[in-house]
Amino acid sequence: MKNAMTFDEIYLLKDRAVQLVLKEIDVMDLEYALIEATAEVKNAFFRNMSKRAEQMITEDMQYNTNVSRKDSLEAQQKILDVIFGLEKSGCLKNKIEFFMREFQCVICADFSTSCLIVATHLSHKNCFL
Repeated sequence: MKNAMTFDEIYLLKDRAVQLVLKEIDVMDLEYALIEATAEVKNAFFRNMSKRAEQMITEDMQYNTNVSRKDSLEAQQKILDVIFGLEKSGCLKNKIEFFMREFQCVICADFSTSCLIVATHLSHKNCFL
């Protein structure tokens, strides 16, 4: 089965999955990748790191004005490769770690109150399916 996730969909990952990815990627790749990233993707990474790390990366991105689009897209692919590798090795517990926040909201809106409780529980950081 081909990996269907794109870099622009990283914001859909659970925070725990993003934290695992951050431990495995090179900071320079992250900086280059975020140059061409959407605000949602940037926020997904930034909310899972310290404010100091966020500040350092943001400053580096501002000064790295000579990074080409090609270099940024290559860095994004390296990060996706890490994600797919973590999934394949079982570190992300199959696609369970990719459970989307938006899907949880759809569950809340389309079903009963009990589904709202389940969706809230599933979004708890210590809850695994």
